[in-house]
Amino acid sequence: TNSIEKNNEIYSCHFWDTPKIKNFNKDCIDKAKNKTIDIVMGHLQFGIHKAIPVFDDNPNTALYFSTLRDPMTRVISHYLFHLVNKKDPNHAFANDRTLEEWLNDVEFANNQMTLFFTGMDTSIWYNSDVKFDEKINFRPFVNSRLTKDYNITKNFYDLAINNLKNFIGIVGLQEYMSESISHYSYFLGFDISDTYKIEKVQTVKTAPVLTDVEIAKLKQRNHWDIKLYNLSKQIFIIQRSIIKVLEDIKKVNSEEYAFSFFGD
Repeated sequence: TNSIEKNNEIYSCHFWDTPKIKNFNKDCIDKAKNKTIDIVMGHLQFGIHKAIPVFDDNPNTALYFSTLRDPMTRVISHYLFHLVNKKDPNHAFANDRTLEEWLNDVEFANNQMTLFFTGMDTSIWYNSDVKFDEKINFRPFVNSRLTKDYNITKNFYDLAINNLKNFIGIVGLQEYMSESISHYSYFLGFDISDTYKIEKVQTVKTAPVLTDVEIAKLKQRNHWDIKLYNLSKQIFIIQRSIIKVLEDIKKVNSEEYAFSFFGD
C-alpha cells in the first residue's frame, strides 16, 4: 500500500516496493501539492532522493536512515516467510525447494542488503543515469524466471560502502529495534516511537537447525552483506556513544545554567 501521511506538518510517503515513476509522482509528489516531501520510506533501493524535487539543486543534502538485520537470520527468515505464506507472490519459489536449493537458486538469498545499498538494478528508474557496468537485471515481481546467474561483486560492495558513508546518516539494527527507533527519533528531532509497530506475520514457530552445508552456503552467498552488517554494527555503537556524549553535555549545560541562576 502506498500512502502519504501528514504528522505535525511533516509530510511522508510510504511505498511497500519500488514504485513506478508515474505512481511515485501521483501518490507522493502530487498528493503533497505544494508542500515539501520530508521523508520517503519503504522497501526502496538507494537513490530515491533523486526523484524528489527539493534535492534537485543539492542532492548531497539527502539523508538516509536504514535498518539492517544479521544476514544469517535475515535470509532464513526470508525463506520461511515465503515458504509459509501461500498467498505471497514468491511462495512458489520456496514451496518446492529445500533451504539449500533456495539459497542456490533465488535472488533473495544473495547479498540483498548490498544490492539495496547500491540501487544498481536495471528496473530502478531513478538510477538510470548512473553508469555501472554490472547492473543487475533483477527478476520482475511475480515473474516465474529466476536470476540464478547474477553476481553481487566487490564493485557492488564498494559502492554500497560509499553510499553508507556519504548518504546513510543513521543505521538501525533489527536486533536492537527499540534502541534503533530511539536513535532515529533523537537525530530526527521528533519522536517516531508511536508510529512504529510490530506486525505479526505468519511464520514457523521455531527456526530450523542448519546443517554445515547450509551454513557454508548461506555465508558464501551473503559474504558482502555480512561485511556490510558488521560495519553497520560498528556505526551503531558509535551512534550510541554520540547520543550519550550529547546528552551528558546537555545535562552539564543545564546544571551550569541552574547553578548560575541560583548563584546570582
